[in-house]
Amino acid sequence: MTRSIKISVLWLLTISGFACHSICDVLPLFWGKNMAVAATDNAGQYMIMPMMIVFGVTLAWYSI
Repeated sequence: MTRSIKISVLWLLTISGFACHSICDVLPLFWGKNMAVAATDNAGQYMIMPMMIVFGVTLAWYSI
């Protein structure tokens, strides 16, 4: 794969990730729930592993 295609795909994935995160942030509004973040000490740990996997695969693919 050429370098320009890799860069284009990386930008596409980045913009898609931002869009998905933005949509997920406002989803509670559709059910009439509160969007405020609870004052807890830890982040949602269920998302850490999938994000690490996606980041690692993207980084490994990009370095080829």
